[in-house]
Amino acid sequence: MPLKLPTDLGGLTGVRLMELTIQFQTEIDRITDQLARARTVREAGSFEETASTAGPPRPFDRDWYRKAVGARKHYIRDIQRIQVEQSRRKKEGNDTFERRFVEAARRRLTADAFQGIMEEAADAARPSSFS
Repeated sequence: MPLKLPTDLGGLTGVRLMELTIQFQTEIDRITDQLARARTVREAGSFEETASTAGPPRPFDRDWYRKAVGARKHYIRDIQRIQVEQSRRKKEGNDTFERRFVEAARRRLTADAFQGIMEEAADAARPSSFS
């Protein structure tokens, strides 16, 4: 049964996102292995006879190959969506920390000291021009 990515990633915990990433990566690895074996069989020109066919050798199935490549791409895109959500959460957490740090600094420092640090930080953040 194919894996499905939930539509609301924001409602999932960080641990659940990591579990999904591992599941999707496992599927990608499994599909990649199957594709490699299929390419090897095709390039060797030999066709494996399986117990389920119990007849003449089965030729290379181009439709299966196309679907497998598509499924692998789909899982890769799902992992990318999870990574975007994880990055969004990390940035949101960093923004929260920075905001709280500035608020705490504003309360604890004198107005002149705080303003001096803010100006120094603003100067450091500006891109320098090489003349």
